[in-house]
Amino acid sequence: MAKVSKARLEKCALKARNKRGRHCQWTEAMMASAVAAVRDQGISQREACKTFHIPRCTLQMRLAGKTEEGTKPGRPTALSHDQEKKLVDYACNRAAMGIGFGRRQFIKYAGNLAAKHRVHFKRVPS
Repeated sequence: MAKVSKARLEKCALKARNKRGRHCQWTEAMMASAVAAVRDQGISQREACKTFHIPRCTLQMRLAGKTEEGTKPGRPTALSHDQEKKLVDYACNRAAMGIGFGRRQFIKYAGNLAAKHRVHFKRVPS
């Protein structure tokens, strides 16, 4: 077995690993500009993608109307924005009163709220 120098081990330990791939490097403003350029100015989709640094498939989905404007990448949330705000308010109120609660209790409350609004919520602790 080959010996590894101490300096090399320290160098490897301190070296930060780069993120793999480039995920969602564009902003919503860039996407809106690209869509407007294709629709209004007659620029090709490929040219708009190169100019605004947007994936071509993503731009095609927006132009076809399969993805609404303003949507975020990833899976949609199970609860609506108002319901999530209600959960946060609940947690803040409990914290203001000095009543602590754990992750399981919070998820159980979220599950009860989801069941009340007839939303499927996975892994609700019993």
